[in-house]
Amino acid sequence: MLSYPITLTPDSNGTYLVGFPDLPEANSVGDNEDEARVNAADALAVALKICFDERRPVPMPSKPAKDQATVSLPALEAAKVLLWNETLNHGR
Repeated sequence: MLSYPITLTPDSNGTYLVGFPDLPEANSVGDNEDEARVNAADALAVALKICFDERRPVPMPSKPAKDQATVSLPALEAAKVLLWNETLNHGR
């Protein structure tokens, strides 16, 4: 399973900003931590689509720090990422 670490940063307006250290184009926000985590999954899906559309490899997740939150890809999406990256590696 591919689990991407996320950052959850409280914003000045009471919301939480979500970032992905491995995928800078994946960002989201939520009214609370739970909503931010749910929205993070959507942001991850969009970032993966960007990688596919731009025909570039999807970065593999880095190791999360102790107690750092992560967003895991469903098994089918993880398989797509691995196959995509392998296909790109053999096509070069």
